Amino acid sequence: MSETNGHLEHVKDCQIAFKTPVLLAYAVQVVKVAAAFGQVWPDDIDTAHIQKKDRNCIGTVFIILKNVGILTHSRDFRKSKAAGRKGSTIFKYALASQSLATAFLKRHTPEGSFIPGQQELPL
Repeated sequence: MSETNGHLEHVKDCQIAFKTPVLLAYAVQVVKVAAAFGQVWPDDIDTAHIQKKDRNCIGTVFIILKNVGILTHSRDFRKSKAAGRKGSTIFKYALASQSLATAFLKRHTPEGSFIPGQQELPL
């Protein structure tokens, strides 16, 4: 592992340990959009609820969701429309697994406790 990758892993670990609520809230938003449309651009997600000091968590969420198999990195890219990004390049992410996305939302959202079309299991 290169020194840069090692540093990024350390930063990610610290964010997971100390900023879990921020990461989780943003991840739920990302997965909802990806599950609904099959794809997501990072600047399509509202970041107004994220404090400026926590904005560095945005990239970490996409890395985590990619690593667990919910999203996959596509080859499509464009300039960001987000004001704070100043037109930097961003990549589109595609939904890699609808079942993982559904399970994630079921676990982390109140409305996810029942998914339309889901069969009731006998008791």
